[in-house]
Order: sequence, then structure tokens, then C-alpha cells
Amino acid sequence: MRKIIINIICILLLSSIIVSADIDNSSSIDLKPKLDTNAGKYGYIDKSGNWIITPSFQEASEFSDGLALVRCFDENDSQVTYTGYIDSKGELAFDKKFVSGYSFKNGYAVVTDKDEKVSLIDKRGNVVLETDYYYYGSNSTVAGIHTEISDMPTGRSGISPKVGYITDDLKLIKPMFSGGPSYYILDDSEESFPQVPYSEYDSSGKELKFVRYLINTKMEPVEMPSGFVSSIKDGMILIDGDNGFAFMNMDGEIFDEIYSSQTGQKHKFVRAESFSEGHAVVGVEDVLSDPYGDPVTAYGYINKDGSTFKEPEYLSANSFSEGLAAVQPYPSHALSMSILKTNGEYLLPPQTRQEIAYSENEEDYFATGLYTQEEYDFVKSEVKRIVSEVTGKNMSDLEKLAAIHKYVIDHGNYSLIQAKDPTPLGLRYMFEAIGILKGRTVVCDGYTKLLGLLLNEAGIENMYVSGEAAPGGGERYIPHSWNLVKIGEKYYHIDATWDDDEGPNKYYLVSDKYMKESRRWEYSDYPAVSKGYYDDTWQSKK
Repeated sequence: MRKIIINIICILLLSSIIVSADIDNSSSIDLKPKLDTNAGKYGYIDKSGNWIITPSFQEASEFSDGLALVRCFDENDSQVTYTGYIDSKGELAFDKKFVSGYSFKNGYAVVTDKDEKVSLIDKRGNVVLETDYYYYGSNSTVAGIHTEISDMPTGRSGISPKVGYITDDLKLIKPMFSGGPSYYILDDSEESFPQVPYSEYDSSGKELKFVRYLINTKMEPVEMPSGFVSSIKDGMILIDGDNGFAFMNMDGEIFDEIYSSQTGQKHKFVRAESFSEGHAVVGVEDVLSDPYGDPVTAYGYINKDGSTFKEPEYLSANSFSEGLAAVQPYPSHALSMSILKTNGEYLLPPQTRQEIAYSENEEDYFATGLYTQEEYDFVKSEVKRIVSEVTGKNMSDLEKLAAIHKYVIDHGNYSLIQAKDPTPLGLRYMFEAIGILKGRTVVCDGYTKLLGLLLNEAGIENMYVSGEAAPGGGERYIPHSWNLVKIGEKYYHIDATWDDDEGPNKYYLVSDKYMKESRRWEYSDYPAVSKGYYDDTWQSKK
């Protein structure tokens, strides 16, 4: 009898003035729930601490969308007997009971029945969407997502539920994902995109498949191309996949090919740079060839709608910066450059740079035809200065090598993103020793070439190695370079690029066997290195 009386009192307190005909739609009611320790129940107070709504509830939530969720329990405080919503006067917004409920958000609230199935109600208590799914969460920060749902109740040990969601406009996406939606953010980007993961597992729990879905502008999940997200610029996602590069916009459209009138076909991207000033550089194969008939990568530009801005007709091309980009037209040679404008016209016609006479041991370390005499003299002067500063006459070759190697990794700054320099030299800064000397970001060639030039100046015999490497120990190899250095009568491998990233001596004076764990090259073109200088054991200690 006592339990019945308590339940009746709770309901009477909730509905003391019958259901209010006019719902307070204010989303910023300045009342806060507070526990009355004497009564052991919650009510609501104003800023001054005055009771505005009498303590009547065992649980009370913050106001949201003008309504607050409250609950009453049985005499043992162990079971909810009533879940309802009140307005700022403490009156019931509607006379309906629910087993459980959650705060209003964007005009709707999640409620559940005795079977824990989710429904959405409006602010008059009308059910606007019924589902056969369970509540997973409603804290998603993704705009347009109201509630996350799952195909089974959460908390079941050893079982991972599939997740779906309900949008603010009541669109239901059935549970099929491995988690709720979130924003994908790159460390170096101020942009992001809403995404949701999907994974498949075998019976042992091993992941068989991973797919990332973009939640597009229509609040629909669109499968993204496989691969890793390289950049997010101008609302365009650049993906580096196993089958080439692709762009995806926020509508879910995918662009991964460009038309060439020379072949009459569309070609997949083997290279691509982020969008800049409305255009992106893309590289394709099987369009151009060098004077010897060997295929070379051809570069062009696409617009943000995937259409062709400039066909793949260049031997090299830079991203736009301040309305300009350097390009190397075809047919031409390494000395010919032009400046392209964003309207498709040329600021400068093809220009020829002067030839510089390199010594025999410099041929691998200077790009033919790239440098002006002034730039070449600058590099030579800096190389002499650095070697003079970091080495001494009484140092052994091993000591000189250590000092020079340290200088390169201390001053190198690796990045795959091209320097924003519209000048012809800006195209190649990242591939040259001058890039480090000018304080610019470089790729592996910058490290390899500067190390080689410094070793030449110090009188230490060395070689440039062209090969491929698999970052992270994966199966995907990309072009890479490093040095072979002669100490005593034997050669050893040094990779200054990876030493800068993974450790100062991890790839320092090591053997062929050690390098083959993550690299491959034309072994017959270079001296064999059967044993590391430190037996490849020093690397594990540094």
C-alpha cells in the first residue's frame, strides 16, 4: 500500500496543474537541478539559489530545448516508476510515461520502452519515429546527427554491437558500423570531415576489412576509397590508396582520373597534391615519354568538380601559390620552365636556365640544369663552411662521418608537401641539398644529396643509392634514396632520412641484410655490404 501511495504522490506532483497547453520552447532556461538533502529529492533553483520548482524527483536533468527530464523511483529507490518531461514552471509538458528517456535535442528526445527499443518523440510527446534498435548514445559532435543506435543493447560482454544513427531530420541509418560518427582531423589541417568506421572480423577476432565512410552533405554514409587520408584542403579529401590517389568532396563524389587528348583516354592518378586556390596537381602514366622513348610521369591540373583544368602535359608542376605555379612544359628538357596563372594563361613563356659544369663526384647530387650559377656557388660555399665547422684535421673518417651525419639530421626537415614557392626552383627545393641549406622542407633526396656533398668535401668516398622503401614495415613500397659510405676498405649503408625520423643511428653503417628488411634496390648496381660496421647491433641500443 505504501508503494502505491508514493507512486501516486510522485505522479500528482508531476501533474499538479494538468498538462500545460503551451510548451516553453526556450532552449536556455536558467534553472539548475539541485538536491534537497532533507527531502532527498531534486528540484530546480534560479541563479540566486531560490527554489522555483519544488523538490519532487529522485532524478532531474538540465533543461534542454525548454524541457527537462525527471524521474521518480519506488520506495526502495531501485526502480523507475515514472519518467517525464517538465517545463520551466514544473508542469508536465505532456501526460505520457516512459520506461526511460533522454534530454531533448533539436526538438526531439529519445525514449525507450520496456524492451529498450528506441523511439523519438516531439515536444508534445508525439512519437515521430519508432525503431527496432537500441540506444547507443546521443553525444555525437557531428552536426546533423541526433542519436546513435545499435543492433543490440550495449554492455553485453564479448559482443561488439553494430552502430547506426538517426539524423536531426529523422532519417534512420540502420546499424552496420563499428562505431559512432566523429570528425576526422589531421594534425596539420584546420579542416575535417564527418566519418564513421566499418570493420569485418573473422571468428578469431582478426580484422578482415576496414572501411571508412564519409557522412555526406545529405547525411548519407558514402564508402571512401581504401587508403590513408593524405590531406584535407578546400573541402577536398586527398586519399593515397593502394591503387593510386583519389579526391573526395563533402558530397561524397570521387575524382581519380583526368582526360588526355594525346591518348583520347582518362588516366588514373599515380601522383596528386592537395588542392590549392581551386586546383590540384595530378600525375598520370602512359601519356608522355622521354627522348629515349621511356615513359615518364605527366602532370596536369583538375578543378574541384573533377573537370580538367590543364591536361597532363607537363614534365613537372607545382601547386598554386598566390595565383602562380611553376610548370615544365613538354616537349622540353630540364632547363625549360614556365609560370602558369590560375586563369590558365602563362605569366612567363618557357625559360631556359644555364648549364652548370659539375665535377664528376657531384653528378648524383645536383639536378642537371636546375641550378643557376649563383645557386650552385651558394651550395658549394655552404658545404665548405659546414665541413670546416663540424670536422677537424685530426679527426678520423669515422669521426668526421658522425659529425656530418648529425648535422644533416639536425637541420633536415622532412615533408611530402611541396614548398609553396611558384618559382622554377621551388619545384625542386624539396628534392635538393639546397632545400635543407635554405631551411625548407625536403624529402629523402634532400637528405641524401646534402650528406653526399658534405662527405665529398670531407674526402670520404660515398655513393647515391636509388631504391624503394616500405614505411612502417608494410608491403607498399615507394621511391626512396640513401647513401653508401666507405669507411676503411668497406662500404656501409646510411639512411639519414629515416635516422631523422626513427632514431639518430638506426640506419647508420648497416648491412644489406639489415636494409632489406624494409628496402629494395638493384643489388648488382652497388657494392655488396655483407656486414654492418657495428654488426647491426648498435642500432638496437640507440
